[in-house]
Amino acid sequence: MALTDNLIAALELDEASGNAIDSHGANDFSDNNTVGAGTGLVHANARDFEAANDEYFSLADNTDLSLSDIDCTVEAWVNLESKDEHKSIYARWSATGNEWLLRYNASSDRFELYVSNGTDFPNVVANNLGIPSTATWYHIIAWHDSVNNLIGIEVNDGTADTAAYANGIADSATPTYIGRADHATANRFDGLMGPIRFWKRMLTSAERTSLYNGGAGLAYSAFTAATGPIGARSICVPHIGRSLVTGGRCG
Repeated sequence: MALTDNLIAALELDEASGNAIDSHGANDFSDNNTVGAGTGLVHANARDFEAANDEYFSLADNTDLSLSDIDCTVEAWVNLESKDEHKSIYARWSATGNEWLLRYNASSDRFELYVSNGTDFPNVVANNLGIPSTATWYHIIAWHDSVNNLIGIEVNDGTADTAAYANGIADSATPTYIGRADHATANRFDGLMGPIRFWKRMLTSAERTSLYNGGAGLAYSAFTAATGPIGARSICVPHIGRSLVTGGRCG
């Protein structure tokens, strides 16, 4: 299976400024309050969020990013600049509905995933990592396993933490946010972020290890340039800048 299989969005967050561009599909996120850029890990640039300025990216609800009782996975590289409040990373969590919230929890001093079917709010905490540090890059993969009724979180290709949850995820009208959760000002991210990717399937343990890549990360271009277990061969058409196989941007 290729990493592009059931990949919905690949936000490399390597832009110098402006919107967050989807390298795989059509899910570009709008810049709110001028998210800056800093030194990245996977790419030369990563986006630099300032919580005090309420800087974040957003995209209106659409069928690509909506959830329900399905398998899904989010990958994120993050680097915290402060830990004084909760820090939202990737969220479909707002006054119009709650589905998914990947964040740093200032109370427990851990990364965590919350999901919701609209009534229940279960979470799984990255206890196997323990306390994250500031000024340090972390690779987080979080998922919902609809077959085995689990939610899980894994950091830096370490031992995953999982929790039982059998009630699925809501399909609400909430937007998708990177860097905040809409109805909670305490959930504003402060630090560097990128890439962030979203699949509508479970990633295998081998795929999660490939994405961590010994701590160096894996650029989206490697998804399509490789053959075999990491990705499918991409055929780039220069004049349109798209792959004939994936439809995503070349390079």
